[in-house]
Amino acid sequence: MAVSVGTTELRVPGVGGSSAERILYQPTVTRVAGDKDAGFFRPKVDWRASPEPGGVILETYHWANLTGGKASRSLSFVLLLPFMLSNVAIWMLPPAPAGSGGLARAVCRLLAASLTAMYVLAVVGVAIDLVAWQCAGYSHCAADRAPMSWLIGRQPGQRLAASALVPIAAVAIVWWLGGRAWRQPNAKASPAGLGALRLESPDFWDNRALLLRLRALHAAIALGTVDIVLLGAVAPRDDRAVGYGLLALVIVVIAAAMALLCRPAWPTNPADRRVSSSVRAVWVLMLAVTALTLGYTALPRSGWSAGNDLPGYEALVAWLYVSQAVLLVVLGLSVVSQRRRLESPAILGGLGAPIVVSFAIGFGVTS
Repeated sequence: MAVSVGTTELRVPGVGGSSAERILYQPTVTRVAGDKDAGFFRPKVDWRASPEPGGVILETYHWANLTGGKASRSLSFVLLLPFMLSNVAIWMLPPAPAGSGGLARAVCRLLAASLTAMYVLAVVGVAIDLVAWQCAGYSHCAADRAPMSWLIGRQPGQRLAASALVPIAAVAIVWWLGGRAWRQPNAKASPAGLGALRLESPDFWDNRALLLRLRALHAAIALGTVDIVLLGAVAPRDDRAVGYGLLALVIVVIAAAMALLCRPAWPTNPADRRVSSSVRAVWVLMLAVTALTLGYTALPRSGWSAGNDLPGYEALVAWLYVSQAVLLVVLGLSVVSQRRRLESPAILGGLGAPIVVSFAIGFGVTS
């Protein structure tokens, strides 16, 4: 059946926006998507009906309630804003012919994974490097600070393993915050038959299966980042096959998680909310490897004293930024190539995705 495509005038207010009725200049409106905190509203008519020839569908996105409410909501925005932008970026890729465009989507997913690693490394830099490695290694630094005094006199490996629980807890917090979205009651389903339009696509709003998958993979990458930091400090010091073997295993599991991120992930059955066996295997394996890494790091080692900087940490951060720059260049070249094959001009010259991802990285650095 042919799908009629019309024009929608979308009105988006500012932070202190008025009510949906006032924005649309209508006495009554109805919500067609979203929820009471952020939703799309139209005049209260049969919103499934097509507009008259030459007519325009009037709609508003009312989001003022997002800026108020519980403190957890504000915390969600602070922590998740870079990830929100990276999720938006993949929807801003220019249209690609069937069978193409996979490279740009994969690069967007990898850039999102780099944001996860950057978030973890920021917490690691404070909890593991500054507190456990540098400050707790000198009694005069930690003596007057009660939260750190219990680390005095402990071996460096034990301090590293104990402080690693902080970034792991941060990952757990983001896991919880990321799961709140699909625990909210859903609004009305999107109009049937308009799947070609991105804002009208049910998958754009009801994508819990994809979110469950991405959450598990990003959490695995986050834990793997903590493991690499720990093993990057311990393995060269021990110079044993066990440490290097664990480090290699962590890298393999992270590579598997990134490979799964790059694969198309839309479920064949939209009602199926289960995580695939491959994603579940990567997640469980990373949990096991993290437990082994913590145990190996905490083993007693004689004659090991902390230095000025955590071994390997600065190099890891530098390589992360280099990889982000390379991926941004690849993404830009990919979308420019796609843009040349378009018959009509693309929004922002087809560079919307690289621009939004750049903003996401910038917010991640400053937040």
